[in-house]
Amino acid sequence: MKKILLGIFLVLIAQTVWANHSAMIGGARDGLGLGMATERSFTDYFTGRFGVEATTGEDLTFAGDNPFLIFAGLKMPLVTIKDEPIAWGFGFVGNYGARTEQGEYLSLIFEKLYNNDAYFLETGLDWFGDHGHVEAQVGYRFLSY
Repeated sequence: MKKILLGIFLVLIAQTVWANHSAMIGGARDGLGLGMATERSFTDYFTGRFGVEATTGEDLTFAGDNPFLIFAGLKMPLVTIKDEPIAWGFGFVGNYGARTEQGEYLSLIFEKLYNNDAYFLETGLDWFGDHGHVEAQVGYRFLSY
């Protein structure tokens, strides 16, 4: 529990200290999820990502088996289609609670939904060794450069 609280504290503090921008994210990821993410550009090609989400878990209750999800990874540009950039993200993900699981994630991130820099869509897969969860999340960036 202390690690989860520390992670939430770091997300809230880091968004004003070292992040290029923060985002509110939500959607389907091991049930329904809602949380915060931060991103920081290391170079023109690599962007670091970190996020914390509260999830319903597979049983769709907020007091379920794994109420917290934490992820950390990298994002890299993939292709631009009709002025809408698409990136891919990969890294580590953990579901924490009564049935703690840790694994990897791989996702496609559609950066400018409806030609708006603030909105993005992330789709992909969280993989936990012998099983996975599909992820589909919409996000809103708090643009602060």
